[in-house]
Amino acid sequence: MKWCLICVLALVSYVSYPISICSSIFYQQIFAYKILYFAFIKPTFTIAAYNNSFAEPSHPYHNNSFYDFYHKYNSAIVKGLNITKDIGLLTSKINEKMRPADTEFTKLKDNIKYLIPNSNISILADEDVNDGYIFNYNHNNHAANKYDILLIGHQEYVTQEEYNNLKQFVYNGGTLIILSGNVFYAEVKYDKINHSVRLVNGHGFSFDGHTASRGFIERWENETRNWVGSNSYRFGTSTNNIFKNNPFNYTTFEDSYITNPHDKIIMNYGLMNKGYVIATYVLDYGNGKVISTGISGVRLLHNTAFLVFFEKMITNNAIPNYLKNNTHISNYQ
Repeated sequence: MKWCLICVLALVSYVSYPISICSSIFYQQIFAYKILYFAFIKPTFTIAAYNNSFAEPSHPYHNNSFYDFYHKYNSAIVKGLNITKDIGLLTSKINEKMRPADTEFTKLKDNIKYLIPNSNISILADEDVNDGYIFNYNHNNHAANKYDILLIGHQEYVTQEEYNNLKQFVYNGGTLIILSGNVFYAEVKYDKINHSVRLVNGHGFSFDGHTASRGFIERWENETRNWVGSNSYRFGTSTNNIFKNNPFNYTTFEDSYITNPHDKIIMNYGLMNKGYVIATYVLDYGNGKVISTGISGVRLLHNTAFLVFFEKMITNNAIPNYLKNNTHISNYQ
């Protein structure tokens, strides 16, 4: 009976108020009985790959990056040569100081708290996911999800362990929200003792710690297509990398294109480059789902239209998945 009353109140709210207000009223009632656990994952491994600024100032490659190595030796690698010079460029210290572009997504905390006041929001890092802290383990070492929703941004570089754990999280019934079109592109190895990462494979390079050689362009391309539903878009020219449907006034940056026929498209941005679809979509995997913006959403967190769109993504896709996997929430007396 109480559930029916809430539905009626929500319907009245929907007619009378904007979606943000009506959604908040509705979900305040639902989550008064259950806390929703939400975590943002800082892309600390990717930050390290882009800048070794956290190394000692005397370090020979202080303030360099993996990309200095890529640019210097790309032509040699393409020719099939093995490289043993400057391999120190492929290891970087992890810098906990976040660049603005990587921290802006944490501003979404206020939006989530407004929508679901009883939500519990944590800030984690790649290291935490690598070490399995997104799970609770029972006496049989079974990994049960500790969180209901995880949000990642520019997770371009991840370890095999982090990749596997995020995949397992979704399979278990969790929702993974991806606010970037450039994720899971390269594999790194995490050194806990030195708090550093080194390249393993991706961006066309493979590195065993001693010698660099030719590697994968996108590390887990086929596997990512299967459970994430898209792959990194690296095609086209300036003339056809234009969106016909562009409600956020977004300039193509680091995007992903649809590669799984089971993707459910929320918004197709109408890429001019025929044969490629860049879209925000949902993909069911196991008992959970992946929600991907397909574009660099982390660059749009000051865009009001995008924030409204993000809220609808949560209310229409993430929360229904949570309720599906927690059916007792909708059956309280």
